[in-house]
Amino acid sequence: MRRFLAILVGLIAAAPARADSDVEHARYSVVASTGAIEIRDYAPQIVAETTVAGERGAAISEGFRRLAGYIFGDNSPQRKIAMTAPV
Repeated sequence: MRRFLAILVGLIAAAPARADSDVEHARYSVVASTGAIEIRDYAPQIVAETTVAGERGAAISEGFRRLAGYIFGDNSPQRKIAMTAPV
């Protein structure tokens, strides 16, 4: 499951920038750069993950539901959380 998520995040990150131009991105400052490589300092952010056991398809659906619920307010302070790219 983690390998699947890592691949998914990689594919999303590799998508053309214009594909997510309307999506909020995490704030960062560039510390150093050389060519196409940047060293970034990101602002504090919330990272959420969940572990689900079971058949792959059902586990993916359950994991998505859990994380979506958390993002949309099913969390301790009962507040929505900004969903930034990459997701």
